[in-house]
Amino acid sequence: MALIDSSTLRDRVRAAVDAVAGTTESRFHPDLFAHDVEQLIHKSYAVDLTENQAETTDGRQYAAAGAYSGSILRVQVAYRIRGDATNGDISAAYDHEKLVRAAVYGISRASINMRYQATQRRIVEGAQSPWQLSEITFRVFHHLPLA
Repeated sequence: MALIDSSTLRDRVRAAVDAVAGTTESRFHPDLFAHDVEQLIHKSYAVDLTENQAETTDGRQYAAAGAYSGSILRVQVAYRIRGDATNGDISAAYDHEKLVRAAVYGISRASINMRYQATQRRIVEGAQSPWQLSEITFRVFHHLPLA
């Protein structure tokens, strides 16, 4: 595997999610995504790598080869739920999650291996309407540059 740094991996995922119809990347740092639901945009998303952990078995690492790492990739998605169409909108939110998950899983596998981990959902109240916030996580294996 060739070396791939965190920013390149994140950029691949951002481009894939951005290609899903109707999505808009949040202007806020992923850790601040949905802290203020009044600033959310319908079908907005944020992408980040929350953890990089070495996966070497022999304990040795070489700068030229990079560190074989497992990274946690997190994609957060916001979907507006209308008060008079809750059941239909929840189903539509699930369908939108499926499109985002498929887009992420469809990124170039050059220099990476990827495994879907989980989707966590929660409903939060906004002034105008509730939101479904979904957090989709993947485990991505790649060689992280050390030099």
